[in-house]
Amino acid sequence: MKLSALNRASLVAAVGAALLVWLLTAGSVIASLAIVLDPTSAPAGARVMGRTGGEGAFSSQVDPLATYLVASAAADQVTSANDTRLVEVGRLVVDSGGNGQIVFVVPGVDPGPYVVMVHCPTCAATSFGRTMLPVADFRVTAAAPSTDTGPSDPPRPPNLGAFGTVLIAAVLGVVALHRRLAR
Repeated sequence: MKLSALNRASLVAAVGAALLVWLLTAGSVIASLAIVLDPTSAPAGARVMGRTGGEGAFSSQVDPLATYLVASAAADQVTSANDTRLVEVGRLVVDSGGNGQIVFVVPGVDPGPYVVMVHCPTCAATSFGRTMLPVADFRVTAAAPSTDTGPSDPPRPPNLGAFGTVLIAAVLGVVALHRRLAR
């Protein structure tokens, strides 16, 4: 079966659209910077320690990075360090080996789910232009933290199953279009 120019163009457009959807939905996951917190939940006033996951999260030493808490519901909307919803908690200090560390005291914010974000202008080149990066989830509690203070799960890789599903749907759409045009 030969594909006509129209069908080839439709196939290329469908695959391109599927790739674009995948990239747009996976953008925050593709960024490789993550902070492992200990503990992952605590009340206001508690001390929290964090370190970048793995070895050499940065290719070289960078200036200390301003680090913030923001309510989980607002995290995807934050694009600037000037956003008034951000509560600065400290600075992520990166050593000559490219490893970052931070210690902060949980600020007096309402209990609930938060995201730890860093302002990293040098990360924009590898983070789709983003300079405000979500690096960890954190829960502010109303009471003393639980005794389970293990590190948080590392970031998950992009969902390739969803990409495959979108790609298959696009191919099936092109096949249906081809059959309809062949009539």
